[in-house]
Amino acid sequence: MARPADTTFQPFIVRTLTRGNYTTEELYSIARTRKLALTRSRRRDASRPTQFAWQHQLRRDQNALARQGVIARNGDGTWGLTSYAY
Repeated sequence: MARPADTTFQPFIVRTLTRGNYTTEELYSIARTRKLALTRSRRRDASRPTQFAWQHQLRRDQNALARQGVIARNGDGTWGLTSYAY
């Protein structure tokens, strides 16, 4: 079954972290191999180089999930799901 298209990186981050903890750089690498959409709004990020636009969007969505309490940064620098996410 095909995975639904994501409009933000948030579903991707939660799906990926269900398999374990990852650093931001590892999430970049996985997102790149899956060829995820660059940003939510290309107009907003039109002035940034493409590579940095999608990395910035991933970090924005990562921080939004952290503010919501869905994910948290661990002491070793990896991100993981909180018990709230289960």
